[in-house]
Amino acid sequence: MNPQELDYRIEIDGNDCAIDVAINEFEVFKYHKKGPINLVIGIGEYLKPQNNKLELAVWPATNDGDLFDKGSYCKVTLAARDRTKTAQLSAFSGIHYYPKDDIEYNISDQSIKKIPTINSHFGKSVGNVKFKHYEKNLYYELIQQFDIDPNYKVWNWETSPTLASKIGYDAPLPPKQREALFSAYQELWNALNKKDLKKLEALFHEQSLECAEASGTTPERYFKTNVLLDILKDPELSLAPLSFKNVRYYYSLDKKLVSLLDSKTSLIHFYRNNKKDHYVSFYPSYRYDGKKFVISR
Repeated sequence: MNPQELDYRIEIDGNDCAIDVAINEFEVFKYHKKGPINLVIGIGEYLKPQNNKLELAVWPATNDGDLFDKGSYCKVTLAARDRTKTAQLSAFSGIHYYPKDDIEYNISDQSIKKIPTINSHFGKSVGNVKFKHYEKNLYYELIQQFDIDPNYKVWNWETSPTLASKIGYDAPLPPKQREALFSAYQELWNALNKKDLKKLEALFHEQSLECAEASGTTPERYFKTNVLLDILKDPELSLAPLSFKNVRYYYSLDKKLVSLLDSKTSLIHFYRNNKKDHYVSFYPSYRYDGKKFVISR
C-alpha cells in the first residue's frame, strides 16, 4: 500500500446553519445545532479525477422556517496539500454561503462569497454554484461541480458496475445481486453478533486499505478508528435482529455503492438499553465486484 501524496479535505466553518454535506452523493458530515462549527474532514476516498460534486443541504438552526438570522453563514472549502512537502492546506474550490432572511437572495449568486485564495494545482471548480429551494421541506440545496488532479488514485468503487437507475432511494437489485447483497449483510451481522474482530477486520479490509491510502495512515490503524469497535464495547448497546422484510435500497457514489435500510434506519443498528425506539445506526456501503458484495465505504 502506498499512501497518496495528495491529501484532499474539506474545511467546514459555519454559524447558526444546520447543514448536511455530501461528496458525490455520499454523506460525509451533518450538523444540526445552533452556534459555531469548525472542523476539517478527509475526503480523498470519495473522489475521482473528474466530475465530482459537492452538495450542501442548508437550513436555519435557530428557527423552524427557511429564513436565516443575521450572522448566519456556512463555508465549506475544498482544500488539499502534498503531504510529502507541507502540512498546509490550500483551497481550490468550495461554497462560501451567506444566507439571510430573503429567499430570493438565498438562491442567488449574491449569497456566495468568493474563496480568497485558490490553488488550481490541486483542482478547480467547474461552472457556478447551483441553487434550489425546497419550499415544502424548508431547506436550500447548493451544488458545486469540481475536478481534482487528473493523476489521482482510481478507487475500486469507480470501476465497479453501476447498480441503479438513479442516486438515492431506488428500486431493488436484480434477484442474483439482491441475494448476494443479503448474504453479505448476513455475514456482517453474524460477525457483529459474535463480536469476531478478526472477521470484521477481514470484511472491512478494502475500506481500511483504500481509506488508509487516502488519509496517509495504515489499514491496521484505520480499522482501529472504525466506530463499530466502540459500539461493540458499549454495554448499553445490543445488536438488533436482522430482517430483510420491507428493505429499502440507497445508492451513492455514481450509483456504484448500495446500503440497505429498514422502515426507520440502517438495516444494521443497535438498541440502547434494549429499547427499540432508542438506537444507534451503522451504514456500510457495498460495491459489487461481479460475484459478491464488498464493503467499500
